[in-house]
Amino acid sequence: METRPGRLTTVSRGPRPTANQGSDGADDGSVREKVVAVLRWFGYTTIFVVSALVLHFVIEGAVTLVMGVVAPNSAQSVAGPFILVADFVLAGVVTWLIARSGVQFTRTEEDQRRGEAVLEAEHRRFEAGEQQHLDDERLQRLMGEVSMWRQARDIRAYANEALAALGTADATTSQGASLRDELQWALTYADHIDPLRG
Repeated sequence: METRPGRLTTVSRGPRPTANQGSDGADDGSVREKVVAVLRWFGYTTIFVVSALVLHFVIEGAVTLVMGVVAPNSAQSVAGPFILVADFVLAGVVTWLIARSGVQFTRTEEDQRRGEAVLEAEHRRFEAGEQQHLDDERLQRLMGEVSMWRQARDIRAYANEALAALGTADATTSQGASLRDELQWALTYADHIDPLRG
């Protein structure tokens, strides 16, 4: 590599590993997945071999018992190939059932997570609806109080202005009652319905 004076040069050593990669550049997630897959298949192989051994003794004992009753001398020679095939077939079935139940269990956990998420969303929706209902009730109560406050304010303004106009005099209403008494009652009633005073 040729360099010119006054120029700064950099040497590239390849891509740098990201946060998910090890120092050799391999992705940690894919390595973990490979290790998990190898361990899973090792487990299945172990289950298969142990199942084959256990089933070998169980099947050999059953065949020997059945065949021994029929022809005691020929039980082992006739049953040998049958036992070997039955061992591997049944061990394969047992391994498949165990592997299948593991997949179903994973699905069940995934379904459970989905179900919990749906329940949580439903719970949030219910709480939001309940909060909306409470807010609506509070708003109705507030609007009722504002209406009563305005009514009390208007009654007070009317009664005070009428009392000021009367001065020290008094008048009689159409029902024959004292106007001053009626206006005093109106002020008392305004205090009674006023939510800020009542």
